[in-house]
Amino acid sequence: QKFDAVEKQLVALAEEHGGTKVKASQAVRARESLERDGRAQVEELRGLRAQVDELKVAGMRQERKITLLQKERDGLKRIIASYDEEEIAIKPAGAEGAASAAALTRVKE
Repeated sequence: QKFDAVEKQLVALAEEHGGTKVKASQAVRARESLERDGRAQVEELRGLRAQVDELKVAGMRQERKITLLQKERDGLKRIIASYDEEEIAIKPAGAEGAASAAALTRVKE
């Protein structure tokens, strides 16, 4: 009987040991999977940060272009206004009303 009891305990311990080995193996695989996922997420984060930096630089470039275009537009408006003023000064007194109306229309644009 003692031998049977010891044998049963031995079988139970062997089964428990096998179950523990399986659980340990599963835990190792799960850890490895998590590590791979973590590395992939870190790489993705680096890529996204680089993309954000590129977009910031592109945004600053676009803002600079807008500023330059606005300055150019304002300069052209001043040039057109000076031509209109010169045209008004050169025209005879009778044509002055039509010229000033045309000049005001251009300046408003």
